[in-house]
Amino acid sequence: MLSRRLLRIKVVKALFAHLKSGADNMMASEKTLMASVDKAYDLYFQILILPVEIARYAEQRQELAKQKKLPTFEDLNPNTKFVDNAQSEIRYLNPVSVDVKKKKYCRFKKLGIKYVDYKDGEFLKKFLNEQGKILPRRLTGTSQKFQKKVAQAVKRARHLAILPFVTDCMK
Repeated sequence: MLSRRLLRIKVVKALFAHLKSGADNMMASEKTLMASVDKAYDLYFQILILPVEIARYAEQRQELAKQKKLPTFEDLNPNTKFVDNAQSEIRYLNPVSVDVKKKKYCRFKKLGIKYVDYKDGEFLKKFLNEQGKILPRRLTGTSQKFQKKVAQAVKRARHLAILPFVTDCMK
């Protein structure tokens, strides 16, 4: 992740540039700041991918050297410490797939649900995590109005023992 220090530096630079330019439009300055942060974030991902790509490149070079017409002893028996070590140490680092985030939507508004039934435990479990805590709006996409209704319904269901208050593995 990007460090707080880097983000603070970028904000101060953007603010200084905005003040020195004498522009009245703060939205344009904010847009350039966000573009700069996005570029730094992309660079961070590229740095994470770099060791994996270097290991792949070294492995490809070793394979090409073995396929020579007249390979030397070094070509036939290459030193594979880097490739083997890189694969064992950073095998979990696969190229990061930057997914396009789906637009969040309120399933209640989309399906036309006006009332959240506290007696429907299976439906309410969709809004709870493994420990039984209510998931926040930023994860579920539920609107504020229905998030309050879901929270009230979950609390009522807990009170009537339809849902547990706390659990280790709910799902």
